[in-house]
Amino acid sequence: MRNVLPTRRQMLSRKSKLSLLCFLVVFGGSQLAGSIAWQQFYPELGDQEYGYRLAYLRAKRVHDPDRPLVLVLGSSRAAMGFSPRDLPPYHLVSGRSPLVYNFAAVGAGPLTELQMLRRLLANRIRPDWVFLEVWPLTFHKEMSADQALSRRCLHLVDLPLIFRYSDNPLEMLADNWPEVFFPCVGQRANLLRSFGPDWLAYEHARAPIPFEDVPVRTLDDAGWLPLAKLPSGEAQERARMQRVRQDYSAKVFADIQFRGANDRALRDLLRLCRKKGIATVLFTMPEASFFRGWYPPEVKQTFETYLAGLAREFGIPVIDTRTWVPDTYLADGFHLHRTGAQDFTRLFGRVALQPLLEGRK
Repeated sequence: MRNVLPTRRQMLSRKSKLSLLCFLVVFGGSQLAGSIAWQQFYPELGDQEYGYRLAYLRAKRVHDPDRPLVLVLGSSRAAMGFSPRDLPPYHLVSGRSPLVYNFAAVGAGPLTELQMLRRLLANRIRPDWVFLEVWPLTFHKEMSADQALSRRCLHLVDLPLIFRYSDNPLEMLADNWPEVFFPCVGQRANLLRSFGPDWLAYEHARAPIPFEDVPVRTLDDAGWLPLAKLPSGEAQERARMQRVRQDYSAKVFADIQFRGANDRALRDLLRLCRKKGIATVLFTMPEASFFRGWYPPEVKQTFETYLAGLAREFGIPVIDTRTWVPDTYLADGFHLHRTGAQDFTRLFGRVALQPLLEGRK
């Protein structure tokens, strides 16, 4: 009669497979839990600009978490040009004083702005108002969704954006899976630098964490990222303007198209705000007269038509501040320097923010 009992070798093989499976399940679960934990509690380890702003915002809401929250979302132009500390005091219709916070991000466009708001909502931070910057140059056709998403450390909550906007979502996941799912691999250097610097080589342990080439120490607790002081002098300014002209050539302005992934992201962001009951305002940031002159007439007209269409479709106001300040306030034609940002913020608060929040047109 044939022996059907498993042999010792077969039993060991089954135990090995079961042990390996248990190890993979435990390891995978611990890494997923770790990924959720650092994205919730230590996001600055991966995306410092987002993480430090979130930490400052949470600190401001500790004593009054139900205080009305007004968020400013946009690019570096809003990040460097809007200083909530310089706003005049005012109150909402309810009589409460709102918390105004600058959550604009360096290099951001509509897709990054949607990414930021989704992350905040996932962290149980729901603003009452969102002031959303719109800049024509973020609609340049060569700015792909993959570039916009991959320039910041990806979070689990960003995964739906990858599948909705990326041209090659599987390839993008393959390139970024360690930082999303396995922080021990993707965030190893940052984790050790923060919690175990003695385990790193001397030069690596003390090397600063990259922050989009912008120093974290200039970010204030209201989210303002003041522009670093630029070299003064006629020769330096002339060279700076020449670089700006080279970077923003006629081709760049001619290739602006108000469609594609950025248009879909902006509309999805406005729909998300409407779904969550968040009052929304579109606004532009100041530009120097010479910079505005580089736009082809058809792009200017198309942009104004595009904003008007969004205003009608979503029933939201549009504030155009492109001509609000003198050219001397703009360091490179489109970024406000420190004094310019403070004066612009006071003007914006008095003319636009305060009347809207108080229920006046």
